[in-house]
Amino acid sequence: MTIDIQVASAPDLSVENSMMNFKGVDFPADVALAGASWSMVGLPPAEALETVLRFVVREVRRRLSGFSIWLLVGHSAWQPNTRIVRYHKLWGSLKARGVNIPLAEYPQEVQLESDGRLKYFGALRLSAFSAGSAAEFLLKEHCSYLALVPDHLELTQALKKGWSGELSEDFSLLAYISKADGLLLKKIGEFDDQEWGILAMGKLSVLSTLLD
Repeated sequence: MTIDIQVASAPDLSVENSMMNFKGVDFPADVALAGASWSMVGLPPAEALETVLRFVVREVRRRLSGFSIWLLVGHSAWQPNTRIVRYHKLWGSLKARGVNIPLAEYPQEVQLESDGRLKYFGALRLSAFSAGSAAEFLLKEHCSYLALVPDHLELTQALKKGWSGELSEDFSLLAYISKADGLLLKKIGEFDDQEWGILAMGKLSVLSTLLD
C-alpha cells in the first residue's frame, strides 16, 4: 500500500506563511523559527496521525542522533486547591479519567499556583516509542505536545513556564525548545477536519536535517 504523506515547510515563521502564523507575537531578535508539516488526507484521525508519527520518528532515528522524544502535557484549566487535586497531581488525574499513558521513563512533574488554584505540568521520555498510544494521547489531550530535544536538555525550566496547548499562546515554550536545538511538535487537525498530521517548529538547521 502506498502511503501518501504530504510534506510542506516554511523557512521563517515570523512572516506570513502556510505553516503557522503567530499573530501579535513580536519575535525576539535571538529567536528564528522555521516550520515543517507531515500530514495525510482522507483517513480516520487516529490512523492518519499514527502513520505520520511512525514516519517522522523513523526519520528522526535515521537522521538525528543524540535526541530524545518527550511527551509534554499539562492541565489546560486551573484546578481547585483541594486534597484530591494535590493527591492526584497530573499523572494521577489523567489515569483517573481513563487516559492511556504511553510507555515512558523519567516522569517529571511541576506544580504551578495562582490565586489559590493549581495547575500541573509534566513530561515523559518515550522509551519504547509507540506511535499508536502517542497518537491517541495527542488526540484526547489538547494541552499536549511532543518535544524532540538533545539528550542532555533539562526540561524542568520548560515545565515551569507552563503552556495552554494553543501555539499562539505558547511562544515562550517554543522559544525555549528551539534555543536548545530542539523541535516542538503539535498535532494538526481538529474535529471534522480531513487533514491530520504533525507540525514541527524550531531552528531551520535542525528541521533541514529531517527534510533533506
